[in-house]
Amino acid sequence: MFAVNGGIFALARIITSAPSENPLGKIRLTHLAIGAIAFTSIMWFDVWIWGENMRLTYFDGKQVFQTRGKAIVSLLAALLIGGWLLATSSWQTTILVLASLALVGAALAYHFWKNHPSIKNRNDRGSIEPHA
Repeated sequence: MFAVNGGIFALARIITSAPSENPLGKIRLTHLAIGAIAFTSIMWFDVWIWGENMRLTYFDGKQVFQTRGKAIVSLLAALLIGGWLLATSSWQTTILVLASLALVGAALAYHFWKNHPSIKNRNDRGSIEPHA
């Protein structure tokens, strides 16, 4: 996620340093920002689902990808997306898009949590096992 965003940033620097001699043709900063935002959003979701799947499937929901990890991944993605939005948009648009992505992310995480078989099986046992 960081390497791709760094590469896109390098391309943005080339485009904005000499707009009349753009080696990428008709690609502009806005196009790069849209691609970076889409890529970062997809990678955030992929990392989240992978971490949640590892936690529930292989570690029985214990000590892996807890709230701290979820917050770190989400905040890093939000910083990258916010940076690209601020490079091409107003702060109002940035807040609106970040809020929309947060709502979509919460809905997707809830959907995954609700439909994951390990959670259903654990809830069917009727008890929550305490951590030792």
